[in-house]
Amino acid sequence: MIGSIKGILRELDGKVALIETECGVGYEIEVTNPFNKSVGQTVSLFTHTEMRQDALLLFGFDSLLEKNTFRLLLRVNGVGARTALDILSSTEPKTLLQTLASGDVTALTRLKGIGKKTAERLVLELRERVLEHQSEVPSAVSDAILALLSLGIPRKDAERAVEAAKGSDASELVKEALRFI
Repeated sequence: MIGSIKGILRELDGKVALIETECGVGYEIEVTNPFNKSVGQTVSLFTHTEMRQDALLLFGFDSLLEKNTFRLLLRVNGVGARTALDILSSTEPKTLLQTLASGDVTALTRLKGIGKKTAERLVLELRERVLEHQSEVPSAVSDAILALLSLGIPRKDAERAVEAAKGSDASELVKEALRFI
């Protein structure tokens, strides 16, 4: 399984990016649209690998949240990789997760490739998982604040830094927060 790719973006044709690694191998990776990278630029992507009888497909993402949201969408019956990629091309992962948590079927039907039945299925199959994940985030925030306090950082500074940090688990929050301090 290929978990990430780092290399130079050699070509971008719609949703397919050709990334050449240091060892000279070029990988075609399907990406979300818009893909805000320039040809010639060094890029680093988290990837999802899908093996089929006739092909090995790679899907690339800027963030771990985007990759994990993609994988979450794949769990829904009737949602394949291309549909999941279209959904993530239409909205940010955080917005999508909030929409799923709220059960807003109407908002989901506004996304590319999502009809009413698919939107209902997404809510039915993913809402509980998303709500469970959202309940983990406050504990990650409090854990990150406690870790910073244990390093001798004043509570107000720790809280501000964690609030400004981006991450889904305590270790990511602590690393980002330390950059702000």
